[in-house]
Amino acid sequence: MAETISGRRVLVTGADGFIAHSKSDAVFVSHTTGTVTTLGELAASSPTAPVILDAPVSGPADHIAQGRLTVLVGGPAEAVERARPVLTAYANPIVATGPL
Repeated sequence: MAETISGRRVLVTGADGFIAHSKSDAVFVSHTTGTVTTLGELAASSPTAPVILDAPVSGPADHIAQGRLTVLVGGPAEAVERARPVLTAYANPIVATGPL
């Protein structure tokens, strides 16, 4: 089921969305070109929402396979560190930028 958040149709909220089905300790890393406002609304959409990190990437496509994308990650420091082992599969450097 899709809902609209900030004027965008998304498939993550509502009873069928991934937020409703996330584990309480989940971390969601957003590599989208969305806005921080949208990510904040997603986080506020459910009392069981995962921690959401804003993580834009920079670099050409061949850097993905080489593990050399640059990722700037905004969000709680603890969640950034929990996500870091996954991000290192395709990114280096990973730069924590502070709050969401």
